[in-house]
Amino acid sequence: MPIRTSTYKEPNYFLYIVGTLRGPHQPGDCGAGRTSIGSGICDALYGTMYIVPASYMHEKARTLYPHPETIKYFIQKYYLEE
Repeated sequence: MPIRTSTYKEPNYFLYIVGTLRGPHQPGDCGAGRTSIGSGICDALYGTMYIVPASYMHEKARTLYPHPETIKYFIQKYYLEE
């Protein structure tokens, strides 16, 4: 029986910004983390997700586990520069 291997792909990084009064959070609240969703800008239930590739975040932050404020800073910079 052959050995099954899987290729681990580094997840991308996101910044979620709340943009509505409907949910449990206030407009402008944000959260940052990792996701398997491809890079780009996505509408979400209570706001917008801004997603950047893992390679960009690792290049800029120079760490595999950046702090949420670092993620927020570099994602905002990524979308303001484009």
